Amino acid sequence: MNKRTTIAQVVLAVRHLNSAMGYPEDAGSAIGSNPVPGSFILQGAYGGWQLQRVYPLGGVAAVFSGYRSKREILDLIEAMRSGVIAHASKVAFDRQDATV
Repeated sequence: MNKRTTIAQVVLAVRHLNSAMGYPEDAGSAIGSNPVPGSFILQGAYGGWQLQRVYPLGGVAAVFSGYRSKREILDLIEAMRSGVIAHASKVAFDRQDATV
C-alpha cells in the first residue's frame, strides 16, 4: 500500500533540516514572523512545493528548480539533511583524529 505524504511531514522535514544546519527548528516556519537569514522555508504554488533559502539581505532563492509534489520535495529535503548530518559526522571524526 502506498502511504500518502502530508504537508505536516514536509514542514517537519524543513524544521529538521534547519536544525541540522544550526538554525532554530522554527526559523522559517513561524507564521507572521521574519525568517532567519540562511534558514530554509517551504513555498507552495502551482499545485506543488518548493524549498527556498532565505538570503541575509532579504529575498529567497529556490534550492531546487521548479515546484514538486509533496513526496518529491520530502525525498529531496531528507536526502539533503542526511548529507548535512554525514558531513558533520565526518568533520567531527577528522577533528578527533587530528588531535590523537
